[in-house]
Amino acid sequence: MPATRGGEAVQVPGRLYKCAKDEVDMPIQETESIWHNGKLVPWAEATTHVMTHALLYGTCAFEGIRCYDTKHQGPAIFRLREHLARLRKSAEMLAYERIPSDEVIVNELRRTLEANRMWDGVHVRLTLSRGLKYTSGLDPRINTAGCTIIS
Repeated sequence: MPATRGGEAVQVPGRLYKCAKDEVDMPIQETESIWHNGKLVPWAEATTHVMTHALLYGTCAFEGIRCYDTKHQGPAIFRLREHLARLRKSAEMLAYERIPSDEVIVNELRRTLEANRMWDGVHVRLTLSRGLKYTSGLDPRINTAGCTIIS
């Protein structure tokens, strides 16, 4: 289905989400690596298991984070501490256990940005899920591996 800009149809291959600012569909930019549970994983190998609680029940905490090159002090993530506090609060409200520390998340964000050579105008979708379930059911205690983090 074509996107529109000012009433004119625009074909955009790989359409994944809509950008309200200019009403043109924007594909997600493929990167070299994605951080998935403490490892940098190649884009094509970064997968989520079909039994993850977030997929089955919508119990996922996430933050959309921006990174900018400050020119004088290098890259900086805009309001990182506030983003991490909101992420933690969301995870706590969902009764997550074994939430990684801010220090762990910050270090892994840095590693991911460096591995992908991304410094300016970057949008990071930091996602925290309950983790893999070992059986069906709503009870969050059936997730034995702890949180899954993706950025």
